[in-house]
Amino acid sequence: MTYAITNVNVIDMVSSDPKPNSTVIVTGNRITAVGPSDEVEVPSGTKVVDGTGQYLMPGLWDTHVHASRDAGIEYMPLLLATGITGIRDMAGDFAVTQRFRAEIAAGTLDGPRVYAAGRRLNGSTDIDTESIVVRDAESARQAVRAQKELGVDFIKVYSLLSREAFYAIADESKALGLDFAGHSPFEITALEASEAGVKSLEHLLSIVLGSSGREAEIFEDLAASVATGEKLAFIRQEILSQLDAAVSRDDAKCAALFKTLAANRTWQMPSLFGMKILTTYGGGGPFPDAEEFKYLSNAERGAWRASLDGFLGLLGDDFIANRGQLYVNLKELLRLLHEAGVPIISGTDAAAIFMVPGYSLHKELEEMVAAGMPIFDVLLSATYNPAEFFGILDELGTVEVAKLADLVLLAANPLENIANTQLVNAVIADGRLYERSDLDAVLAKVEANARAADEAARVEEEKRSVNA
Repeated sequence: MTYAITNVNVIDMVSSDPKPNSTVIVTGNRITAVGPSDEVEVPSGTKVVDGTGQYLMPGLWDTHVHASRDAGIEYMPLLLATGITGIRDMAGDFAVTQRFRAEIAAGTLDGPRVYAAGRRLNGSTDIDTESIVVRDAESARQAVRAQKELGVDFIKVYSLLSREAFYAIADESKALGLDFAGHSPFEITALEASEAGVKSLEHLLSIVLGSSGREAEIFEDLAASVATGEKLAFIRQEILSQLDAAVSRDDAKCAALFKTLAANRTWQMPSLFGMKILTTYGGGGPFPDAEEFKYLSNAERGAWRASLDGFLGLLGDDFIANRGQLYVNLKELLRLLHEAGVPIISGTDAAAIFMVPGYSLHKELEEMVAAGMPIFDVLLSATYNPAEFFGILDELGTVEVAKLADLVLLAANPLENIANTQLVNAVIADGRLYERSDLDAVLAKVEANARAADEAARVEEEKRSVNA
């Protein structure tokens, strides 16, 4: 099948200047022509999409999702329908990932391309029951080899790894040609993780700690919470440590750390929107009426609300009174990281609490702009940068001839207002065209499934009431 998007403004992500009145031709799953509409010949029999007044750019990426963890949320259709044509699945059931890939390739599931880890590698079964537990160098190396055999794209490391296990994972991953990315363990500073070759650090967690003048003391407090063996005690201390670090930030230490991160090309995935939720949510709001919540079942929405209410209850009144400083600090750190030349990729941790897949990325992009990043650089973080991160710039990340056709057509210019990334009129995913009516049908099906789940839950509750 051949498509032509004619008379469109192309934001090719090579430059920040849109190319007006352009035509882009897609043949199969490749871009086969890009140029002025009066110069590009559209072959006869080609399906033509009139792009007059619209903007065509590379499809978006969410580089931190957990699509293979929670089967109760329809990640793939929601992502694709909101213009996300690529994701990085940051740990879950790799068999589910493989099934998603096969169904997307077969055309039976609407979704983006997927780069994925398998289960994350961590160091405790008492606090974390989702991970592969590695306690020493040998078990760490064995776990990396096992993940390689499964076919994972990279290794996910997590917070409770010992120094011995972390460095063994780093060595074995490099030996096998795998990247490793994730959380810097609480026995490893951000600086040490960067020097060890970690590809990306997630959520700015270790950056917040690494920029604090109290980093050593905070690490000691975290170690004490881990030693209790109680998951809630650890979670509480993990979040409180972020606030402690925020109010004890040392700007000279920041500058030195960021210089190393930039030199080592240690990528950062900030996920500001998630922290905004944690630091602004008042209990029962402010997000329960968001339009995108119609794509979730009532049970899913209620579980999110209960989880966040539980977090706030666990953290206490002192945290709630001062939590705004945590979000302010994250935004300032992102701006400083960007100014220091540290590479950045966009991601959200979808579907964490109140982050509906797809929709959360658009909100994340808005937060990145609000933090002080130029709009074009924010768009780079969701298009060009992920392609560079994965080493596939020859295939994706720009609108150029011979690239894979992952594209999104927007009703208005995102360079003028980042919120315009939400005005999706069409998506081309690996050459498959979804016009607005197709996307609406995808979303309608997800909404219908959510309402069916609500009805099934209602019927089940009636049965329980009768039996009681």
